[in-house]
Amino acid sequence: MSLGLSSGFIEPLESTSIHLVQHGILRLAALFPTGIDDAACRAEYNSEMRRTFEAVRDFVILHYKVNGRQGDPFWREMRDMVIPHSLQRRLELWRSGGRLFRQDGDVFAIPSWAAVLSGQGMWPVGRDPSTEALGQEQVRAALSDMRTAYAQTACRLPTHRDYLQRSGAFRAPDAHRC
Repeated sequence: MSLGLSSGFIEPLESTSIHLVQHGILRLAALFPTGIDDAACRAEYNSEMRRTFEAVRDFVILHYKVNGRQGDPFWREMRDMVIPHSLQRRLELWRSGGRLFRQDGDVFAIPSWAAVLSGQGMWPVGRDPSTEALGQEQVRAALSDMRTAYAQTACRLPTHRDYLQRSGAFRAPDAHRC
């Protein structure tokens, strides 16, 4: 049984070490050997941790694979690298219609995947047919409502300065708010 850096390390591009330790501890607690069928518990623990490590691996590789950096051989090699089948499947689903699904072992949520893909300029070629269910006016209205709700919520929240002043960590003149 290993935890932390002794169990594996995926470079610090996405800081996952604490999560992987916590996940391993929780799995160990849930599957703690009882002496009755330790082999089954051990196999389940190893299988779960393998899925989790592979999911983190895929997310980190994604950053390198879809990078748009030019002029440096390192980044060109990263774009051209052979990637795991699990990541290749995800990229194909994204390209074909912007589809992303949560998978076993995922540490990073769908919005994180979408942020990396779109942030690197990798946009789907096709679109998910379910996007046709609403007309353009309905979409515009929904986005407008969301924008308004986010702005109203932001105005109700304290600013960083206000929070620091209230906590006693910072003293400065009051700033104007929304």
